[in-house]
Amino acid sequence: MLDANKTNRGAGTTAIGLKLGKPTMIVPFFGDQPFWANMIARAEAGARQVYPLKKLTVERFATGIKQCLEPVSKQNAQSIAESIALEGDGAENAVDSFHCGLELSGKSSLRCDVFEDRVAVWDVKHTDIKLSALAADILVENKQLTWDDLELSRHKKWADFSGPGEPITGAGGVVVGAFQEALHGMTEIHDSTKADWKRIERRRRSKKGNSVAGGITLPGQIAQRTRATSKDEDDNEDDRVQVNLTGEAEPIRTVSSIVADNGNSRPQNARMDTGTSTVHGPAPVVLAKDVGRGVGHSFKSVVLLPMDMLNAITLGFRNAPRLYGDKTVRPPPQNVRGFRQGVKIAGKEYFFGLYDGTTGLVRIPYIDVNEDGISGLPKGVVRGLGGLVLKPVAGTLGLVNYTSKGAYASLRKRFRDTEKTDRWIRRARLAQGTADIRELRDQESKEQKVQRQPPTRSDREGGHLEQARSRVLTRWSSADRQLLEEARTKERRSMSVLHPRMSRLGKAARA
Repeated sequence: MLDANKTNRGAGTTAIGLKLGKPTMIVPFFGDQPFWANMIARAEAGARQVYPLKKLTVERFATGIKQCLEPVSKQNAQSIAESIALEGDGAENAVDSFHCGLELSGKSSLRCDVFEDRVAVWDVKHTDIKLSALAADILVENKQLTWDDLELSRHKKWADFSGPGEPITGAGGVVVGAFQEALHGMTEIHDSTKADWKRIERRRRSKKGNSVAGGITLPGQIAQRTRATSKDEDDNEDDRVQVNLTGEAEPIRTVSSIVADNGNSRPQNARMDTGTSTVHGPAPVVLAKDVGRGVGHSFKSVVLLPMDMLNAITLGFRNAPRLYGDKTVRPPPQNVRGFRQGVKIAGKEYFFGLYDGTTGLVRIPYIDVNEDGISGLPKGVVRGLGGLVLKPVAGTLGLVNYTSKGAYASLRKRFRDTEKTDRWIRRARLAQGTADIRELRDQESKEQKVQRQPPTRSDREGGHLEQARSRVLTRWSSADRQLLEEARTKERRSMSVLHPRMSRLGKAARA
């Protein structure tokens, strides 16, 4: 199949052509088109040669069309179409593959423990119970739980970066990246101050009424002002929605509100352009903020350089055995969120560094012999000796690395709001539970309207919402309540012991 309007094809266009059993000629010029053109040529399901657009001539174009009309090309394209038909719907297969990868049973199940057809979004603290938004809302409404007893459920934690492959390039990359960040912070000072100075000058001209925008909108301002015949109309003008044509999320700005601002064509607290800073206060203050922001960015990259370098070296030693084919290297640890977690991860990494390094002397040769036979024994011994050196080093460095990262994360939480995203998600889950209850009530009212009968007492007791409430309260057994109460008591005791110590430390520090 040759499309006269578009001979350069990507994955989708190539797939639909082959699905119809039509020979294809592709003239690639961008993206993945060269790959698919080579696949067509290799399968002989169209043109045998691949010519980019710049190298395409009339003779080559004619030759490609003739090759597409050959019986062999039609036969190969038809065989590919038959294989595509046997595979079925690609989108449906992709969805099925996605669903097959979901964990729907066991300890890591995504299902709610009460409503198995709903996804669990909450974990009950100190228990293994997982609740959906509906189940959690019902339990809180019936005073079986409080929202403080629930934490967001994290079904799968992905490690998006496993670290450098070895310590030398890892440390070098961190140094280069730190200096690049520092240089970027200094250049940011020039860019932000230049942009803010232009905004300040534009604001000054706008206040004086000498701007082009002011001249254009002046007749409309006068007309709009003369239309305001009552105080109520003048008061309502400031409440109208506003728009910002600079691309920022500012409300709509009307001509009347422009007049109300004494001719200023933009709100004082809005962003004047699409830049990263806003114009607040006098010019020296704005420019000083720009300088401070850039210097802080550079200073931060330099201050964090030792910790980032230690982390890169630790992960480099940890991942180095993979360079020579060691398959026993464990997955990297998750992100450190606090000091306690950092200490826990540090101890765990130290233990496994010693354990894997020692046991690898036997495990790695055993694995290699099973895979390659007796010829894999020398390689396995060498790999085991390498792991005996590298893995304990990584575990020892991890004691300092993960502990320092945990301390930094705790300090950052204390001085910065790092839990904002989690709070947004919690609010969304709360709203989801309310919406689920409203949906059950709406479903009951619709059924009652269809029956055209007022709800009786038996209907209310057997309604969808009441059935859900009964199911949740039945599942929430006395054993669960007792376990939660014991955990609450233990937590209160630990806090009561911790608070006097903290108060004594505070008094000693003040003294």
